[in-house]
Amino acid sequence: MEKYIFRGVRVDNNEMVYGYLLPDNYILTDYKVNIENEYCLPNDSLFSVIPETIGNFTGYRDKNGKKIYKGDIIKIANGLKYEVSQNSTGEWYIFGKHYMSLERIFELDTRKSILIVGNVYQNKELLNN
Repeated sequence: MEKYIFRGVRVDNNEMVYGYLLPDNYILTDYKVNIENEYCLPNDSLFSVIPETIGNFTGYRDKNGKKIYKGDIIKIANGLKYEVSQNSTGEWYIFGKHYMSLERIFELDTRKSILIVGNVYQNKELLNN
């Protein structure tokens, strides 16, 4: 279930929110199911997000255990920074100076040094290696 968590930048204040993606570019951050199997939405749990900023969890975490999402900027052992994205077949990859599958980067990262340093929606300038 964790693999299907999404995030996006809120339309109203440019803050990043995390949760479940709903139609029409909304992210639900919290909900409860009551006895009658009806959903109850707490106040401030449904947010409209900018469509271009929606990204899902890759299934990978950085050296601090932080979830890596599409659009994150990661720094690898050699100090270079890369954007995380997904191709049309669903494979996660990084691109910047090089292009490589995210799976392969984690296989090569024997020192467990991959670190999220920002994202392309709020920190694009970090990609300037």
